Amino acid sequence: MAFINGNSSIVTDKLHYYMDPANKQSYIGSGTSAGSTVGTVPMGTLGASNVFSSDNGGIFNFDGASDYLQVASNGSTTGFNVNSYTICVWSKPTNTGQTDYDTFFSYDFTAHSTPFYAIHFKAYPTNSSITSLRGQLIFQYNSGGTYTGGGVNYLLGGDTSTFASGEWNMYSVTFTNNGSSTTIVLYKNGTQLSTKTATQSAPTYYNQEVWLGKGNFSGFQYDGGYGPLMFYQKVLTQAEITQNYNALKYRFQ
Repeated sequence: MAFINGNSSIVTDKLHYYMDPANKQSYIGSGTSAGSTVGTVPMGTLGASNVFSSDNGGIFNFDGASDYLQVASNGSTTGFNVNSYTICVWSKPTNTGQTDYDTFFSYDFTAHSTPFYAIHFKAYPTNSSITSLRGQLIFQYNSGGTYTGGGVNYLLGGDTSTFASGEWNMYSVTFTNNGSSTTIVLYKNGTQLSTKTATQSAPTYYNQEVWLGKGNFSGFQYDGGYGPLMFYQKVLTQAEITQNYNALKYRFQ
């Protein structure tokens, strides 16, 4: 399936999940049922029914508290438990009520304790209480039940201008593990921000929820405009990530 936007389309190879509020296959414009336009992941559930806006062709406005989308109750049975993947998301943070983290994508652990998450892609908002980390993107993952703040499973990218309030941007992360080595790369609008490679065992997954706009702890909710999110069961090249950005930027810039 192709998604044509003018003269370009997003990458469709190994596209496992594609949520776009502008597409009636994702969201009909009312109610709490929302999900993917591709693949076999069942429709998910929004935390509230008043999050849709026709801005930018169709987006969700999350409030940093009760607004989110539960993609699946079990990431292990819905195809998110892979060793190579890419996440791309269009985001316009408002940060009127969020000072901790803005969470794009979360595949949870059983509790808010070490190692916290199987996959966690988020950002420090520009009004974060941690001044030195404002605007930074963060990626974390769990390997063998461990979480290390300074290790490969905790990757920061950007600065105060990266995750800027009131601006639409596409943030992406690629992850690959061959059983002993992990490589993670962060991007903004197709521009690489940072990369890290280290010796580390394969990621560990659980029979836990997958969320958009929410983590498993208070203060980890997303606040602002939330556009299309793509999850690929492969690592996209920088050229492919740029293709995704160019295919959809007409709506947001």
